[in-house]
Amino acid sequence: MQTFLPFPEFELTATVLDDRRLGKQRVEVLQILRALTRERYGWQSHPAVLMWAGYEEALGAYGLAVCRAWSRRGRPDTCDPKIRTELAALGIAEPRSQDELARDGGLPPLAGGPGCAPQPPGRPAPQGPGVVRRPLPRRARRRRLRVARPQPGAADRP
Repeated sequence: MQTFLPFPEFELTATVLDDRRLGKQRVEVLQILRALTRERYGWQSHPAVLMWAGYEEALGAYGLAVCRAWSRRGRPDTCDPKIRTELAALGIAEPRSQDELARDGGLPPLAGGPGCAPQPPGRPAPQGPGVVRRPLPRRARRRRLRVARPQPGAADRP
């Protein structure tokens, strides 16, 4: 379970993800949101869940951006209404825009919130049958990218 944010902007991220990742992100968001909001749902100690703890509205906004991009590609979507149902249970009729969330401190560091230094975006490796991954050149292996990984307890933010 994971969320892919090669860019801090939700809409931009949704447009650059390949079909396989984009489709999976819809389900991942729903699973993470349920793990954060349902007492007996699994995955509650998973790092991806902990990274979004306290930022449920932002997670929902990301998920809906992914669903919109999925639909624009001509794919049927069933996750949008399910994400909206989970948000409604939290009292969120419509999530704020990403700009509004950023202004109000409602974004986690992994989505450009406080504590995340701008990083050059990485490109997700291609997936699918027939895709062969070559090892990185020696000099690229030495380069280390810093990644924002929020710590558990992010919900305790000021």
